[in-house]
Amino acid sequence: MRKPTKAGFALVIAFSAFAAAQTSEQSSKLRPAPEMQKLAKMLVGTWRVDQEWAPGGSKPKGGKGTAHSVIRLGPGGFSVIEDFVGSDVDLHSLIWWDKAARCFKTAGCDDSSDQGCQMENGRGRWEGNQVVWQLTVPKDGKDVPAKIVWAEKDSRSFAATMYVADASGNLKTGLDIPARPREIVQN
Repeated sequence: MRKPTKAGFALVIAFSAFAAAQTSEQSSKLRPAPEMQKLAKMLVGTWRVDQEWAPGGSKPKGGKGTAHSVIRLGPGGFSVIEDFVGSDVDLHSLIWWDKAARCFKTAGCDDSSDQGCQMENGRGRWEGNQVVWQLTVPKDGKDVPAKIVWAEKDSRSFAATMYVADASGNLKTGLDIPARPREIVQN
């Protein structure tokens, strides 16, 4: 067995230092995708949410409700985390930009399903200044197409509108959720 030489040790130390410097340099260059930065700018804050359901579906006569939502940046700004407490559901969700799939994805936990937590089936993309989510939702025992649109109203508010397919397959407004801030959380 050969004994390591001083040159061998020096080479290992130099390589280790080089690798550590590269890792440190790469870490300092990592930035969230522009799509994620734009989403965080629109959503991060503490919000008062007014909900309005169109007649039909789970609310045959329609209805109104209020909620409280806190949306904050996840580690490194690569995601946003929402804690939502509403009149009909409490949820915790995580939203991130999937670079390979070129879309937003989300996972959520809530108190309205027996699954507790799940990956959501929808995918979101920027379309101009709106994030449009294409997904399916359960309705009358089957999954039907749906769409959720997040739109910034001004620098201090945004709204989400959900559209759900009717029996003929046409998307109809199912839920309007304007959010107004009680306070803005600084990034």
